[in-house]
Amino acid sequence: MLVETLFLFFTWWCYGLFSPIFDSPAVLVSVTILFLGTCLTGVVVGFLLYDKRHAAAYGFISAFIPSLFFFSLFVTPLFVVGPPLLWLSLLPFLVLFDAVAAAVGRWGSSIKARTFFVAAVVILLLTSLVFSGGLFALPAKQSGNLIVGADETYNISGGNYVQEGNITVRDNATLLIQNCVFTANQQDRICVIEVEDQGRLIIESSEFYVLTRMYGGDRFSTIYVRDNASAIVNNSEIVSHWLFSSQYSHVENLNSTWDYGSVTALDSSEIRMVDSSVESGTVSLGQNSSVYFSNSVAPYLNCGGTATLAMDNSNRESSVIVTHGYMHCSGNCSIRLTNSTVDGVSAENFQGVIVSNDSLIAEQVRVQARSDFYLAGDLTITGNVSEFNGDVTRRYTVSTAPSLQLNVTRQDTNELIWKGHSDQNGLAAFDITFTRARSILPRIAM
Repeated sequence: MLVETLFLFFTWWCYGLFSPIFDSPAVLVSVTILFLGTCLTGVVVGFLLYDKRHAAAYGFISAFIPSLFFFSLFVTPLFVVGPPLLWLSLLPFLVLFDAVAAAVGRWGSSIKARTFFVAAVVILLLTSLVFSGGLFALPAKQSGNLIVGADETYNISGGNYVQEGNITVRDNATLLIQNCVFTANQQDRICVIEVEDQGRLIIESSEFYVLTRMYGGDRFSTIYVRDNASAIVNNSEIVSHWLFSSQYSHVENLNSTWDYGSVTALDSSEIRMVDSSVESGTVSLGQNSSVYFSNSVAPYLNCGGTATLAMDNSNRESSVIVTHGYMHCSGNCSIRLTNSTVDGVSAENFQGVIVSNDSLIAEQVRVQARSDFYLAGDLTITGNVSEFNGDVTRRYTVSTAPSLQLNVTRQDTNELIWKGHSDQNGLAAFDITFTRARSILPRIAM
């Protein structure tokens, strides 16, 4: 029993040493050491008991009791933070290993002292070899703060990389992360990446994750891009990271995914998202910033201040939260939709403009008090107007015969709203204001 207990704690220590993340090398090394410890337990118990039946029984018990203690001490918390099936699926593996101890114990009851010592030495040598091999699989680790500066280029590529401090890229320096599984280990402290003072961050074909404490701890890490800095994320998956762009910085997301994290543009910064998605977070822009979407999607878009949002050919849905996206507008922001779909638009104290070209609002429009905005272009609204407490001025364009008299009336009362002529090309444009007190449906007479 003592042998199995020692190996169990050695296994747990090895897993913590080899990797703080649940990666294949750490799991393989840890499970192999646990299996060898189970075999050694069976050999020792079997050699001390000559009866095969008793050797098998005591071999199983000697492995099972420490395994059960190990399971309850280290694995049971998964029942709180993980699905029950994950918790229950680990117990059969421990029982299977204990059954191995029983079988080896039965065999060990019939061996001689020389065979016992050879078996024990072989198991210990194999344990040493597995442990030594695991050392070669150790992830690269950055303990403490890393500063990349003074026109320097710092490259992180291949394998696993664990961040255990802050990373700062500044003074026209470049941090290049390629083909890498990058994990911010936030079990003991918050880890951030700061790109500033014309620094550059380039992430290519990589995966970003965050490791936090089982109970509590900050689940998100943050990437700050500011002060004329830039960041390019290409063909990568970023999980549980927030992105803040400010102070004339530039960010590009190309064929990349942000899971469980939000993207924010402020203070004259610019973000471009091409063939990309924010799967379960919010894209926010304010002040004088701009965000450009092309074949991209986010479940929530928050546009305020004097910001500019442009969406081109963005009709697909995010997969984690299945939606084309809900848009919240405020301030004097400007929004341009081209061949794009959003599920809903909510205007709150919005005095800006929405210009559409062959776009769709699929579910609902909500206009709250103090909103007075301008709506122009070819926009289809298939949903309902769930709230209307502001003013909306919509510009209509008509294509007809040249120099033709046009009368626009209310559909319900035939009241004349606008009267004019088409130009020499047969085009005419007019504005209709929809107010809280007077919502109208226009009808054009020619």
